[in-house]
Amino acid sequence: VFKSLYEHSSNSVLVSSNLAILVAIRDVCKLVVKELTSW
Repeated sequence: VFKSLYEHSSNSVLVSSNLAILVAIRDVCKLVVKELTSW
């Protein structure tokens, strides 16, 4: 039981961190596009 709980919690942490990374990458891309278009 503990093993499955641990695996589930680590999986959710991985998913949330991946989502945070994707959001950060998207924000950076928006900033880069804004900088390039402002030239």
